[in-house]
Amino acid sequence: MLDLFNLLGWGTFWEGEDLPQSASTRLVHIVNISQSQPPWLARPLYGLAAPIIILITLITNSFIVVVLSNKNLRTPTNYILLSMAITELMTGLSSCPWFLYYYTFGGLYHDQQYGLPDFWCKTHPYLAVHFPTIFHTAAIWLTVYLAIQRYIYVCLPSLVVKFCTPEKTKHIIIYICICAFVSELPVMFTGYSVSLQTSNTTRSCFHKSVDIIDSVIGVDSWKAMMLCLRAIFVHILPCVLLIIFTTCLFKTVNEADRKRSIHQIPCRKTQSTSGCLSSNRLMHATTRMLLVVIAIFLLIEIPVALIFIMHLLVVFYQLLDMSDYKTVNNLLIIRNFLIILTYPLNFAIYFGMSSSFKLQFRQLFSRQVLYITSPADGAGWRPRFSVQLIDIHKLRRPSRLMRKVTQGYGQKRMSATALDAAAMTDDTENGVTTKLSLNSVAVLLSNITNDCHMATRGVSLHDVSIALRPFYFAVHPDRFARNPKARAQNEKSLQVFNGYLNDLFPVTSTIRPIGVRFSIVNKDNNDLQDVDITLSGTDPMQIVRHALESCKLPTKDIPVESLSSSPSWSPSLGTHFARNLNINPDLLKIYLRKKKRQSARNDLRFVLRNSRDAAIQKSKEAELTKMTLKDDIDDVKWRTGAKDVVWQMDWAESHMRRCLANLNRLLDHSLPGDRETIIHALYKNVLRFGRGSFVCCDGSIQLGADHVPEQWEQICLEASVRRSQLPQLRNATADLRQLLGGAVVIVPHHKGLAQTLQQIQSLSVRLRSREDLLADLAKHGKGTMIEVVTSYDELAVGLDGRLLIPCNVDVASFCTFLKDSAEASRSVNRTMLQKMTELEADCLDCQRQLGLLSLEWDNGLRLDEVLECVRRLRNIDEEAKKNLRGLGVKLSLNPNVFVMNDGRISIPLNWI
Repeated sequence: MLDLFNLLGWGTFWEGEDLPQSASTRLVHIVNISQSQPPWLARPLYGLAAPIIILITLITNSFIVVVLSNKNLRTPTNYILLSMAITELMTGLSSCPWFLYYYTFGGLYHDQQYGLPDFWCKTHPYLAVHFPTIFHTAAIWLTVYLAIQRYIYVCLPSLVVKFCTPEKTKHIIIYICICAFVSELPVMFTGYSVSLQTSNTTRSCFHKSVDIIDSVIGVDSWKAMMLCLRAIFVHILPCVLLIIFTTCLFKTVNEADRKRSIHQIPCRKTQSTSGCLSSNRLMHATTRMLLVVIAIFLLIEIPVALIFIMHLLVVFYQLLDMSDYKTVNNLLIIRNFLIILTYPLNFAIYFGMSSSFKLQFRQLFSRQVLYITSPADGAGWRPRFSVQLIDIHKLRRPSRLMRKVTQGYGQKRMSATALDAAAMTDDTENGVTTKLSLNSVAVLLSNITNDCHMATRGVSLHDVSIALRPFYFAVHPDRFARNPKARAQNEKSLQVFNGYLNDLFPVTSTIRPIGVRFSIVNKDNNDLQDVDITLSGTDPMQIVRHALESCKLPTKDIPVESLSSSPSWSPSLGTHFARNLNINPDLLKIYLRKKKRQSARNDLRFVLRNSRDAAIQKSKEAELTKMTLKDDIDDVKWRTGAKDVVWQMDWAESHMRRCLANLNRLLDHSLPGDRETIIHALYKNVLRFGRGSFVCCDGSIQLGADHVPEQWEQICLEASVRRSQLPQLRNATADLRQLLGGAVVIVPHHKGLAQTLQQIQSLSVRLRSREDLLADLAKHGKGTMIEVVTSYDELAVGLDGRLLIPCNVDVASFCTFLKDSAEASRSVNRTMLQKMTELEADCLDCQRQLGLLSLEWDNGLRLDEVLECVRRLRNIDEEAKKNLRGLGVKLSLNPNVFVMNDGRISIPLNWI
């Protein structure tokens, strides 16, 4: 804030005779600006540096206003940031005319020689003090309101709907601006400036206070009271409030970071397997950005408050020596300059820490559409407080890429089908040459016959399935949902029918004839009629034709035998073996195609060289997807009060947008009572999107990504009932732990609560039924880790040493297994931490050495195998290192190298 006494330059009381007789000399001060503001300091700061900074502020804050005023970024927080940008901009602009006239263009020299002109004498208190004070006071309290609102968002989310709506935010912003204006009115209306001709060539500027002030309270007391109120309500109180709320926010963010760092190692392995979206990093992104804004504000405002208080103590209370007054005045000038200096920093903070702001700013200079707003579907739709940012150009690119890949794949298949002698004798690709003799062809063809899906008749099982599509549509069981008998009959007959066709591939000599009966709809009278089909012979096309004709379906689309069934190539007649060899051309083509593909697939350098561009492209698209999903996630957390939103599917994270949109529609269109129940179910809990909808063992909610919103609503409505089983789960776990001699019973938090409780209770009942084995179970189970699994699993020792126990296990077998495996389990468990520490260190070293963005591995891999693979990875050749630099790598169980949806390259262990 620009100080009143410092900028006005009030000097001694005037005791001349040029004023009206009614004016008391006690109420008049001579305005002497050069005396209180030494030109050697004020002119460089106010006249040279300040206009440049104000110009930069005009540009940056104009961008902030344009970006944040966009309809796609109209959130309560952005309303406050927009208001702060306007008030800070007006603080600089309102004082800029005075700075330009007096300090930049030499007005101070004219003042020293001839005095201030009448216009500047009357207007400079408004331009130099009153207007900047009003706008800066509003900016201070808007910053306080920003900290309070962010505190409610992070620490008291239940109050968000009540206090942080857009309408209430607008009202409070207006109230703050009105109060800032009203707070300056007493100073504005209790004094005025006049300019009088004191000689033929000079003028003097006087500041006069109104008479009522002196008669009621006294001029000095009035000024002291106003400055004390300003010090309290504009400096001290806002700083105290900002320190309190900023400290609370800082502690909350640090606590979240600490919890994430504690669980970082186990969570990273689990989430890397499931494709979980690591949204913990994004959870407090907005809060961190606002903390930086508030911290910079406090960094300047606290010294400002101290300097202002020192000035107050020197002038009115004389608690400090008056010799320090010049020093305090100089500090006031520096303080005012620092306030202006910090204004352009906010743009850099927003641009560097807000993805939405950055993309919206890019939109100002781009002709392509960088964002798409949420559609207003339904009458119950209401505006969302976030923007869905999608790069259309990036969305179209995969489609073109997919067409190219499809065309290339088709060309490869066509080229692989073209069989000639050169392909048989010399298959060269990337320096790999394969010599193929007729004897080796005969042996290899006999070995791969059982693995091929192409018969000598020239058609594949896929061709048969396509030809039978009308038949499958006519007899599909789902068409007979209202007739359970016909549905069951067709379902059973289809199993027999498909089984018979599957037995024809590869070629079989004889199959016993089978008769099946189907129910179909008669098109003439729409009644059901039974059709009997006899499956006989080994010709699939004859069976297809018979099935279609029996159902009175067209047979014109039945494929004919491929031309490859008649040999287009015959071996050379130069050898006796070649003349007697009966080579199936289709099988030979498949073998050559596999051989050609494997020769390149086993070359890691070749695959990395061809996959690098696709990996870079996908990583950019994945980064854009994460940035655009941030607003959707924040919106869902704002509406429901959810602690976190986690994506646990192995699908691309772009599918998460559909789930978040469906959840918002569910909240928009559900009944008010159901909506409150859904919000209560998600409040302060983790929301997961995975396979299946249920309440998890930690009380969180998992919504099935492949389920409809009605199923989600049902799970949320049942959440309170399900969560009442949490004490039962804890008791059942403690009971099982006691039965097994204090073993650690692991209950994964992401598993279903009801199913896990039933499994643990079922196992406890089984164990208690064999009292003769309880002592052995307690003896051998001590010190082990136990996880109860489904009845479809088997007794096993996990990679981390945990014992996997089916809930329906035979107790005697379990006791024997526990006796044999308990020691091994404890040994594996003891060495697990050491291996994990060693592996983490090697991964970090490998990541730094190769310049990788990340290095992870699947959860099912053995740690010793992963460790060996990581050490081999550090010693790969320079070309492979060059192709891997800047990419993410995941060591996978998948046998092939491929580019994942997030841009990482999945590499099998045995490829390195």
